[in-house]
Amino acid sequence: MHYSKSAAKEPVSQIEHNSPPWWQKAGVLQGLAAAIITAIVALVVAYYPNKTPSVIVSNSDTSTSTVHTGSGDINQQITVGISLAEYETRLKHREAEITQQLHDAHRQEKSILEVQLQELQNKLLDSKASYDEYVAELKSQIVRLESLKGAVNSALLESAKKALLNADSQEADRLFAQFEVSEQETLEAIAEASYQRGVIANSDIRYADAFQHFQKAARLSPDNSLYSNAAGLVANTLSDYDKAIGYFEQALASDLNTFGEDHPSVAIRRNNLGSAWDSKGDYDKAIGYFEQALASGLNTFGEDHPSVATTRNNLGLAWYSKGDYDKAIGYLEQALASDLNTFGEDHPSVATTRSNLGLTWDRKGDYDKAIGYFEQALAIDLNTLGEDHPSVAIRRNNLGSSWYGKGDYDKAIGYYEQALQTLTKVLGDNHPSTQTIYKNMVLAKAKLARINQKD
Repeated sequence: MHYSKSAAKEPVSQIEHNSPPWWQKAGVLQGLAAAIITAIVALVVAYYPNKTPSVIVSNSDTSTSTVHTGSGDINQQITVGISLAEYETRLKHREAEITQQLHDAHRQEKSILEVQLQELQNKLLDSKASYDEYVAELKSQIVRLESLKGAVNSALLESAKKALLNADSQEADRLFAQFEVSEQETLEAIAEASYQRGVIANSDIRYADAFQHFQKAARLSPDNSLYSNAAGLVANTLSDYDKAIGYFEQALASDLNTFGEDHPSVAIRRNNLGSAWDSKGDYDKAIGYFEQALASGLNTFGEDHPSVATTRNNLGLAWYSKGDYDKAIGYLEQALASDLNTFGEDHPSVATTRSNLGLTWDRKGDYDKAIGYFEQALAIDLNTLGEDHPSVAIRRNNLGSSWYGKGDYDKAIGYYEQALQTLTKVLGDNHPSTQTIYKNMVLAKAKLARINQKD
């Protein structure tokens, strides 16, 4: 994500998107799963709290997974040999590696490295949730490999599975590379090896490598929507929206041909297309795809399902971007009602939707309603995340901006100071989010000083 270096003329608030983790969007034996909360802002970058599949975590995470093969399910116990501390060490090592690379990188390389660095910092902010997602992703890879028994070189397959069980991404990548050059393997097996290498590179935050591998898999097996969707997701992360749209369209065509209209995978592809067009700034096309995804989701799941709420949230934000705040509020209120029915009061999705409603009412100029929603979002985050969490700072920043809009600069400054204290502690003084809230506070203090001078 890129940050403006010019001073803001008005305090900056933020809005949040709900969307599944990339590996669930890609459909790795997961289908439509719970959403993660992704914050998209002009200057303030948000932290990404995750809603991942439930797993039992110990030093070596263990749970039972089911392999869906079409010829009977295989239940197996999977133990992944990496601890939370080891995972955090890896993230920090990769963070230091990218930081060093940034010093010598060319402009085009820098943009990719900055995206990767931001993602690593987000993961480190909530390393427990990131670790859970990483472990679940490894299990999905292992389960998928188990379903390929008999179709690929069994010795290499077992070695690759062992490497993944040990969370040894370098060894697993080396073994999958052997698949790619083996003359004994089928084209489908080579495509799968390329896909697996892409998953590994994506987990290691090597997006250019991941994109290359996913592209190869999609080229070798163009009818496999899993591969083309994965390529589209990485292209979208790298802001190559035209390529992302192309791959998402390829995935959608394949799934329509395989499953027909009312299938969760079809809704996922359309939601991803909507997100790519939204990022490209074509909100009408985004809305069209989101509406199709919503219709499919309603037909498949019914009203009170997380994926339906997610699509409504996305529709609300697309209408927000178009400047139609009444339509945005309508969709966001529906999303909120669904999330309350599904999750109850104290849940991050409920906080996110209330925050988005607050920001929309703020844009309409109804600061009292905005403050009410922001206060509710803050109360949830304090209860579920605790005081020292970036999301709590975000809510307080948004409250400060609404009080600024009302002209109560003392209250605005109070919220900005609280938000700044949290982010300084968690992110440090030089983080763009910390600097933006500092600028917001300076603006409020300058306004208050001018008023005091007149008095």
